[in-house]
Amino acid sequence: MTRHRGSIIGLLAISVVLAGCGVATTSPAPPTTTTTLTAIDQGKTVLLVVGDYLNVHLHGGAGDPWSSLRISNDGVLADQLTALLALGVGDAGGAFRAIAVGSVTLTAVQTPVCAKEHPACAQPSRAFGLHVVVAAYS
Repeated sequence: MTRHRGSIIGLLAISVVLAGCGVATTSPAPPTTTTTLTAIDQGKTVLLVVGDYLNVHLHGGAGDPWSSLRISNDGVLADQLTALLALGVGDAGGAFRAIAVGSVTLTAVQTPVCAKEHPACAQPSRAFGLHVVVAAYS
């Protein structure tokens, strides 16, 4: 019985040691979401989590084009190959990924072509602004 008890204790000790050397467990990657916004979302505040994606599409036209989207802080929201997006004439847009905790503002201006002609038309420019808050995944 003493010999059997010693074997059991030895096996338990080896099991504990091997368990410590086993495969490391990792937390699963946090789920990501993609939020898509348009000009009707002007003025909104959007909450993202680090790793989430944000797509913005502002539909314009040849007569009323949008300027390119401007990002106030590219350390929080990173451009994800926006240059490769297939946008229509006068459209503006972007594909972004939340890369750090913080906040950022996206802006663009839609100015009618006739406003730059002489005499200028009375059609006003339209501003687009969007505030994005990025939080940590919890």
